[in-house]
Amino acid sequence: MYTEFQVDHYKCLRDFHIGPLSNLNLVSGRKGKTTLLRALWMDPGRPGGFYIKSPHTSLASTIPGLTFDFQRLILIDDIETRMHHSTYEGLCRVLCTLATYWRTQIIATTQSHEFITEAYQLCEKRGAVLTYHRLDDEYGKVKAVTYDMETLGAALESDLEIR
Repeated sequence: MYTEFQVDHYKCLRDFHIGPLSNLNLVSGRKGKTTLLRALWMDPGRPGGFYIKSPHTSLASTIPGLTFDFQRLILIDDIETRMHHSTYEGLCRVLCTLATYWRTQIIATTQSHEFITEAYQLCEKRGAVLTYHRLDDEYGKVKAVTYDMETLGAALESDLEIR
């Protein structure tokens, strides 16, 4: 399981650091999200896992295979793609259960404020930990800004734009 991740040079990521990482992580930003997932997937030290590029077609078939293998990593690119917002709560429940009870580390990218809010509210209700990472482009360099549960809650309550 990753607690942090460093990329020296891969595509748009140079001297990039993200962390701390929890069991359930959401990542957003205009640049670097998919590149981060690819870098994690190519890391020779990563635990076994899945890289889901299209959650609409493969998430349902992937989840049953996780029940007997505890140290898993799931990378999901654009988790909200092709999903109606009414399904977010159910998906967040599944992710929270995998992260908490099955000790699976999930790193998912999203651009949906509604999905981030739903995930935060469900994790808060269940006492689970969600870490949110926003990737910013500062003078041509991608930098991760990390929100823990307390900071994310305050930002959402204040209706701040966090993506």
